[in-house]
Amino acid sequence: MNKIYTPLVIVFLVLSSGFVSRKQANVTLIPDSNFELALIELGYDNVLDGAVLTSNISALTSINLDSKNISDLSGIEDFTSLIEFSCYNNELTTIDLSHNIALTEITVWNNQLTELDVSKNIALTYLDCEENQIGNLDLSKNTVLGSLYCGVNLLTSLDLSNNTSLEILYCGLNSLSELDVSKNTALIELDCYFNELTTIDVSQNTLLNALIVWANQLTKLDVTKNTNLIYLDCEDNELTSLDVHNNTNLEILYCGLNNLTSLNISNNKVLNTLDCYNNKLTSIDVSQNKLLDWLVVWANELTSLNLSANTALIYLDCDENKINNLNLSNNRALETLYCGQNLLTSLNVNANIALTALDCNDNKLTSINVNQNTLLEWLVVWSNELTALNLSANKELLYLDCEENKLSNLDVSENVKLVGLYTGLNQLTSLDVSDNTALETLYSGVNLLSDLNLSKNTLLTDLVVSFNKLTSLNLSTNILLTDLDCESNLLPDLYLSNNTFLEVLACGSNLFENLDLSKNLALLELDCYNGQLTTIDISHNTLLSSLVLWENKLTSLDISENKALIYLDCEANQLLSLDTKNNTELLYLIFENNEMSGAIDLANNLNLI
Repeated sequence: MNKIYTPLVIVFLVLSSGFVSRKQANVTLIPDSNFELALIELGYDNVLDGAVLTSNISALTSINLDSKNISDLSGIEDFTSLIEFSCYNNELTTIDLSHNIALTEITVWNNQLTELDVSKNIALTYLDCEENQIGNLDLSKNTVLGSLYCGVNLLTSLDLSNNTSLEILYCGLNSLSELDVSKNTALIELDCYFNELTTIDVSQNTLLNALIVWANQLTKLDVTKNTNLIYLDCEDNELTSLDVHNNTNLEILYCGLNNLTSLNISNNKVLNTLDCYNNKLTSIDVSQNKLLDWLVVWANELTSLNLSANTALIYLDCDENKINNLNLSNNRALETLYCGQNLLTSLNVNANIALTALDCNDNKLTSINVNQNTLLEWLVVWSNELTALNLSANKELLYLDCEENKLSNLDVSENVKLVGLYTGLNQLTSLDVSDNTALETLYSGVNLLSDLNLSKNTLLTDLVVSFNKLTSLNLSTNILLTDLDCESNLLPDLYLSNNTFLEVLACGSNLFENLDLSKNLALLELDCYNGQLTTIDISHNTLLSSLVLWENKLTSLDISENKALIYLDCEANQLLSLDTKNNTELLYLIFENNEMSGAIDLANNLNLI
């Protein structure tokens, strides 16, 4: 007997057939191609077709999708067995993990998430959602959470009262005005830097070994109960006192940028790092801190500093104090020393043979002996009263700044590794840098130089020789020059055709009447004030943003090609006219004391200040 189907039965059969086919296919849709490409790379898919076999992913317990440019994680809901999930550094604005209830670890930092719902992920022990735009985070259901990283977001509040298992909390760079961690007694590490906290109570967090609260608004900080503390950073607050007497395990203490007038660290005998810069300390006793290898006390009001017991010291910064004597004879391990801007009249570093960096700027030193410091790479002695400086033993020297002294002679022939040399504001009549072929930066302005041979310094990029008595300056071999200041000399000419990388040129107050800049196409700033120029062609210098030509003898100035000009000073010349209609970016224009009969048309210069 023939079977007769009604239209309703036919429709039902067709739909049923489609449903069975879809179910048999058992696929998960993956609309984001980058997501699917990542799955293909991991071997869970083989064709980029917008779908993956659910059987290939449903049993996965861990997946890493970091840095894959993924913007949509639709399909993740079928990864139902996931325990560990990481997709940091992507482009996600939303994510739904409500079906992934087995998850214990979630890492989604550096995306663009504005919200994150983890209420269904009650097995969660680790969450990292830093560097997003999350304004609210509900963790009330995540009672076994052990580690939370939620820094660099937009959080204004954070309720952790149910997260009693929390051991690690990083919530820095938010907008938290309060933070209650009284229920989080298991905390070992707490980092809440750069918030708006005016107070924080850590008296219940007796297991803490690391506390970071810098850049808040704290006026008080009680750590007397935190006897396990190893690391404390409370920099950049408003503390007037800090009691660390009970913190005998403390190894690292940062308390700079506060208002401390005293600091007792006599009980912190295992302290190896102390940074208390920019306070109001008039004295500090480090005699009990024999393990100290890093000490920073700059910008205080210290008049003395006894370091005789600190034989392990490697790094010392006592800049910007009122110290008039510094005995370093016991600090033989010292590698870096900053003692600038004090009242030192002498400094003995003969015992400090491990020194690689020494900065004693702005003191009252009349001499310094660095013959024993053969490892020195960095030497800064500017703004003292030195009349001589012997560098013959310092063959490793890379950087030397001896500006603002009374040097009439300087021998750097042994310092062939020098990269940066600053000798300005002295009384040098000559300077031989022919052996310093590695030199990239030379500042020797405000001296008495009449000649300077730079032919061997082919790596030079920055050169300042202003306010000398130079009658010639050959830069033909210095083809890498980007910055040149040779103003206020006696130069009759200046040839720059080989210096095609030149970006900044200051050559004012010299004797030349012409200046060829046709090859200097990279030029951004030109200053040749108070010169003898009767004409100048800057039509090739289309990148110029600043042009200073005041007090020359120009009768005309064509700036029609200089459309990037922001600053123009051409006052005190003999200009008959000035056309600025092409210079629409101009902010500053100075053109007084010329010979213009009429007004300048500034209709196109709408940005002028």
